[in-house]
Amino acid sequence: MIRHTLLLRFGAGAAPPERDAALQSLIALCDRVGEVASLAYGPDVDPRARDDFTHAFVVVFGSEEARDAFQALAGYTAALERLSEVAEAVQVAD
Repeated sequence: MIRHTLLLRFGAGAAPPERDAALQSLIALCDRVGEVASLAYGPDVDPRARDDFTHAFVVVFGSEEARDAFQALAGYTAALERLSEVAEAVQVAD
């Protein structure tokens, strides 16, 4: 299993509708890939949070191949670009 995690920092200028639309574009891509065991996203509510990340997006893929298929989908690059336009910072970890 691969836990594909994005830590996101949305600034005050990122309106909730813009933020949600950017995240929904990634969620829509997950619907097109097999082996998605789970998907979760939301705000960081830990008062000890570091680096001021405000949100997390976590997809659990059944295999590295499923993660790679997700990243190879048409629309993946555009979804990341859209997210980068709204978020001040994105940190990715698998």
